[in-house]
Amino acid sequence: MKKYPGRRKAFLRSCFLAAAIVGAGSAISAEPGKNPAPGPETTSQLEGWGFGAGLSITFSKSGKRIEDAQVINGTVRVTQDRSVLSRVMLETHYLSRLLTKPMGDRCLDSSGAIKECGLGFFMAVQPGTTHTIEAIGGGLMYGHRRKPGAPATDTSAFNFGIGFVVDPYAKTLGDGIHKDQPLPAGETVVRFKERPIWSGLLFASFSF
Repeated sequence: MKKYPGRRKAFLRSCFLAAAIVGAGSAISAEPGKNPAPGPETTSQLEGWGFGAGLSITFSKSGKRIEDAQVINGTVRVTQDRSVLSRVMLETHYLSRLLTKPMGDRCLDSSGAIKECGLGFFMAVQPGTTHTIEAIGGGLMYGHRRKPGAPATDTSAFNFGIGFVVDPYAKTLGDGIHKDQPLPAGETVVRFKERPIWSGLLFASFSF
């Protein structure tokens, strides 16, 4: 630093300027009336966009999602299918004043903002290892504050959703092969393929 007195002076000036800015900002934020604490009528953080993770159950028509099948006495027999699946999913949701309004004072405060609970929409995904996304779905969601009466800034909530989900890579019987029917002429083994399958979705998540 002795060889560069100009740089040393510039460095010190920068430090003093940064300290002055921080001090001014702290003084403004501490000034009474500038940043009032959220009160009971402050718009809740439950309103609008939120994120969560939870457990879902999907259900589809039996026989659509095939795990295994064999040829028995010349006929294709499904030995294992999965009509009901449970999985962990990540979700994002939007709780709307408009949809929540019919629920009245139970969920809204006197200004019409979401207070304790709300209705809205959600979209959920299941990350995978073989594929980036194993499933994606969406539907209607009901969210309720985890701690009733908590400050508006508390975003923790339990959410319950119902909708549909699509599995883009579901395993099914190959083209021309049908359950409880003979194999196509000239074939000796059961072929499989991957195709999208739509299913019903029940979802419970926790917002953080």
